[in-house]
Amino acid sequence: MAGAADGQYRAQDGSVISVSSADGEVGIQLLSCKRPVVSAGRLKSSECWANGHAGGGIDVSWRVEGNVVVSDGKRHVLLPPFPPLPKAGPADPFEPTPEAWAHNGSGVKVDPKSGTITYMIPKPGLKGIVKPGAVIFEGGVRTSGIVLGTAYAFKQGCPPASYPVRGVYSHHNERLTLTGPGPKRDGCEVVAYSWDSPHAKLVFEYVVGD
Repeated sequence: MAGAADGQYRAQDGSVISVSSADGEVGIQLLSCKRPVVSAGRLKSSECWANGHAGGGIDVSWRVEGNVVVSDGKRHVLLPPFPPLPKAGPADPFEPTPEAWAHNGSGVKVDPKSGTITYMIPKPGLKGIVKPGAVIFEGGVRTSGIVLGTAYAFKQGCPPASYPVRGVYSHHNERLTLTGPGPKRDGCEVVAYSWDSPHAKLVFEYVVGD
C-alpha cells in the first residue's frame, strides 16, 4: 500500500509511520489516514483521524526505498514483527526496589514509578560513550509484570538510537528481560532494525546486598 510493505517504520527521532493494506490506512504524524493516494512524490489523504476525531488531511513528501520510507526529510526504517510475548504469572508483579541493578557489567537504576532505567555506574568500556544518568529505557510498567516502552542504543559520537522493546519481569529470579528489534547502523545512521542486533536483548539483574 502506498508503495510500501505493511508494518511499522521508525525514524531515528522515534517518529513512526504505520502501513496497513488490510485497513486501507497509513498512520503518520499521529494521524490515522484512510485511502491515501501517492502521486508525484506526495502522499495525500483527506480522511485523517486523531483519537477518534476528525483531524483534517495530510499532504507530505513520500518516497519508498526498499525497507525505508522517506517522508518530510526523515528516513523511516521498517521494523520486523515481534514474536508472541510470554505471559507473566500473577505472582510476578514488577516491584523492584530503587537499589542498584546490573546490566552487562554496568550499574543501573530501575525506577518503576517514573518508568525509566538509567545508568548509574557505566562500565569502563563505555567511557566516552555513556554518562551517568543516561536513559537506557523509558516506558510503562503494568502490574501484570509486562513492560512496554522504548530502549536506547549508544554509539560513540552518535545520538542514541531508539527502538521499541517489551518484556517480562520475573520476581522468582529478580530479573527484567527486554527484547526488541535493535538498530543496525552505517556510521550514525540507522539503516535497519534486526533481531540479530546486539541490542535486541537487554537483561537487568537485581544486585543483592551483603
